[in-house]
Amino acid sequence: MISQQGVEMNQSKVHAVTEWPEPTTMKELQRFLGFTSFYQQFIRNYSSVASPLTFLLRGKPKRLACKPVPMKGLPMVLQTAEALFQHVFHNFGLPEGIVSDRGPQFTSRVWRSFCKHLGINIINMSSGYHPQSNGQAERSNKEIRRFLRSYCSREQQRWSEFLPWAEYALNSLTQSSMGLTPFQCVLGYQPLLFPWTSESSDVPVVVEWSRLSQEVWEHAYVHLQLAIRRQRFQANQHRSPHPPYTVG
Repeated sequence: MISQQGVEMNQSKVHAVTEWPEPTTMKELQRFLGFTSFYQQFIRNYSSVASPLTFLLRGKPKRLACKPVPMKGLPMVLQTAEALFQHVFHNFGLPEGIVSDRGPQFTSRVWRSFCKHLGINIINMSSGYHPQSNGQAERSNKEIRRFLRSYCSREQQRWSEFLPWAEYALNSLTQSSMGLTPFQCVLGYQPLLFPWTSESSDVPVVVEWSRLSQEVWEHAYVHLQLAIRRQRFQANQHRSPHPPYTVG
């Protein structure tokens, strides 16, 4: 339609698009993405925009983001439940299931009753002699421990203060299996990294906090990148080159 305001689309022609119901099932999401794929020739970087939705078609992942929680010692059952509510459930809601190791707090009758009361399935437990069966959690724990070990050697009494930065750095790394960061999978976008300006401040507390935050962030990010390269090198050592093929 051409009017005094300019060129615009007839609203009756795009009613089906603007009023498209929010997909709630896998089939509805497939239909929605099939419909929007027509617009990839008009929308710049369409694949990046739609990637959080297309990732959902791969099925339900067990874990996307990392959330470390500092504890004074090995928690009991009720302390574990309270930590889950304070740091996980109130942000993301109750999960359908939980994968855990065979710690005493997860094998107790109280824990099973707690999960049953909330409708949470205890999916499975990793083997006590083979923790790699819960490889995602083990890998995250290993990376965070490596960062804390290297950085907190001079700040041994304040290690828990640096956990949020380790978490922020880990959730900002692009995962090779997904092609996205955990932030993008959970939130649908990548949060800004240090969005404050480079202007100096005349408040000493702000200057010191900014300096320490930047230092911890850079140390965590670089260290996690080194861990990724080290893991890739170790994995490639056990790979054999593909056999030569000839035409015919």
